[in-house]
Amino acid sequence: MPVASFEPALNIPVDGLSGDKVHGGVISDFSSVGIKDLASQTVLTIDNNGIVVNSIQTSRLQGNVSVEGPLTVSGELNTGNILSNGDLTTRNIQATTITADRINVTEIHADIRNERSNPLEFKAEENNGSIYGKGLQWVGTGPTRQFIFQANPDRLWSSDSIDIRSGSDYKIDNTSVLSKDTLGNTVVNSNLQSVGRLRDLNTVGDLNIDQFVFYNSTYSRVGIGTDQPNAALSILDENLEMIFGADNSEAKIGNWTNHTLKLITDNTDRITIKHNGDVTIGLKGNTDTKVNVYGKLGIGVTNPDDDVSLTTAGSVRFNGRKFMNGTGIPSTGYYVKGDIIWNDEPLDTGYVGWVCTRDGTPGKWLPFGTIGKSSA
Repeated sequence: MPVASFEPALNIPVDGLSGDKVHGGVISDFSSVGIKDLASQTVLTIDNNGIVVNSIQTSRLQGNVSVEGPLTVSGELNTGNILSNGDLTTRNIQATTITADRINVTEIHADIRNERSNPLEFKAEENNGSIYGKGLQWVGTGPTRQFIFQANPDRLWSSDSIDIRSGSDYKIDNTSVLSKDTLGNTVVNSNLQSVGRLRDLNTVGDLNIDQFVFYNSTYSRVGIGTDQPNAALSILDENLEMIFGADNSEAKIGNWTNHTLKLITDNTDRITIKHNGDVTIGLKGNTDTKVNVYGKLGIGVTNPDDDVSLTTAGSVRFNGRKFMNGTGIPSTGYYVKGDIIWNDEPLDTGYVGWVCTRDGTPGKWLPFGTIGKSSA
């Protein structure tokens, strides 16, 4: 039988084992002043690339921390600086500075100042590629306030009034179109329904004021109560059109329609022109009306005589008596006593005319005014 051999027990004094004497194997229940190993399986691996560990429980990471690859924080992350070149996914972050290429979060509750060096972007969703309905929202007291992008047509839409600082204005293509008290010079078309006091109004083209006053730019005419004026100025009232204009360099004032024209003062008729041309001067029954004519007056003639004040083309009635001309006593017609017919063909020893001495048809007539005999 082989004889059993026994190795003598090692007597290693305290602090007497050098690290160079340990190689390989597993050391269980290892502990030191700064390290205590309680793991039942491998959780920490160290190689030339660094430390690989599945979970780190610590109260503080000091220094500048750079994360390459996704960083997921399930609890609260309190830090002064976070540098991330990958994705940062977290539930709660309390930090002074976060620098990351991308941060994916479900919800952010914060009272922060957003300092940006690039524009704020609202990107289209991947499923439908739409950018509509995206923008800013304010949720809290009352209805949701929105400033978003909408379609049909594409536009920025605001649910509330937009107030700009006094002295600023709205511009299109860097040209002012509206300020606090001025409409831009480039604004030439509008459908204004109500305006205040206007000053120095300058219009081009047709004009319509309350469907009552019309200006026709084609014929340079103004119509009041009508959009088809028949003169430079037409006033239509109760289907009667009064016109003021010119025709062949002559002024025209009167009625375009077949109505009587009255010239009044003190709301009293002074001159009345009937629709058939009859003219009445003064008010019927008012014998105190005075009509003065300065110059030569012609009735039924084109050019009154220069050496008489009154020229007529026919007979006249004076103080109830007719004054006519003819070659003899009339045979028809009714005449009254005192009517006179002047002789159209006076001759030597003839008469100046004939006078009616009794009313009748034709009445009784006698010659008057014997004409002397010529000596020639």
